[in-house]
Amino acid sequence: NSSPTITVGSGGTFNVAAVTGGYSLGSTSAQTLQGVGSVVGPVTVAGSGTIRGDSGTGTGNLNLSGDTTFTAGAAGSRATLASQLAVDNTGAITGNSKLALSGATTDLNFSNISAGNTVAIQLLNDGGLTQGQTYTITLATASASTNFQRNGSGTADFLATDITLLSGSGVWTFQDATLARSGSNLVLSFTPVPEPASILAVCGLVVGVVAGVRKLRRKSTPADLTPAV
Repeated sequence: NSSPTITVGSGGTFNVAAVTGGYSLGSTSAQTLQGVGSVVGPVTVAGSGTIRGDSGTGTGNLNLSGDTTFTAGAAGSRATLASQLAVDNTGAITGNSKLALSGATTDLNFSNISAGNTVAIQLLNDGGLTQGQTYTITLATASASTNFQRNGSGTADFLATDITLLSGSGVWTFQDATLARSGSNLVLSFTPVPEPASILAVCGLVVGVVAGVRKLRRKSTPADLTPAV
């Protein structure tokens, strides 16, 4: 299936078990595998591939019953794990989409990690987050912590330099972004701070408003009517 978007609906199955060498997502062009159904068989997410546990809106779980590999790379050629956030009006995250690994031997592997090669994690619907607040969310669940692998190892610690955290809204950059095993969960912690371009845009707007007010004041000041001597 070479469709740019593959959506697996609730109760549905995307079965790639018979594909020799496993299914390659995003190896030749941009592709997204999403939904709240089940994926059967191994999947390798290449540099133009994205997996997310929702169907474009809302949150949910995409169930994986085959090994899933995210291939690290440089900018523009790194695999992406995306998570849709549910954010309330106080800035709290009340839920997010996840990957759910089924079976004791089903692994999620971040491969090809090295200096300059990272896996992208994209946070969608993140515009309502609170600046400076530290959040922790679960990205994936499994039978055991060792199902989450770094370069094929289920015990090697993930490093901050293994991931590139992206803002779906473009509003934020992120500080202190870390990936870790917590029991049988893969968790992400991060702190949003304003994206520099957003700050410049706000500053530019303020400067424009101040200049406009000054111009109006000058126009509304009565002319000097003092007679010439």
